Amino acid sequence: MESGYILIIDSDKEFLAIAIEYLSVQMNLNNIIWAVSPEEAEEKMKIYNPKVVILDLGMKKLRGEEISSVINSSENSPVIIMTSIYDNDDYLELTHDLGGDGFFRKDQIKSALPKLLEFLNSDHHNDHPNNDIFGDKSYLLN
Repeated sequence: MESGYILIIDSDKEFLAIAIEYLSVQMNLNNIIWAVSPEEAEEKMKIYNPKVVILDLGMKKLRGEEISSVINSSENSPVIIMTSIYDNDDYLELTHDLGGDGFFRKDQIKSALPKLLEFLNSDHHNDHPNNDIFGDKSYLLN
């Protein structure tokens, strides 16, 4: 993955620690930043202009307009939605409807996230007219 900030937005500090360790140690990625609220996320997006935003859909007190605001604030950055809820198809469809660029379940961080990041950084994604990964769910497989 090319260099650039990866912003993780999640109010679950335990999962944040797991995600940051995984991205930095296992995937050897630097420049990981995080936010625990949509407001903090928007502030960090203005400062850091992240290459990728990973947003927990299940954050406490997160409303649809806040999700849309985060996605719209990151117009130059793909937004990957994550959740701990287990219905892939419904959340994949919701991610698409919200304007997100990808989806994974939190328990799939080690299998799905690397594939998503690789795809979002690929020439295939950059050359595809809609940059749409929703027709190909292979990154959801363990």
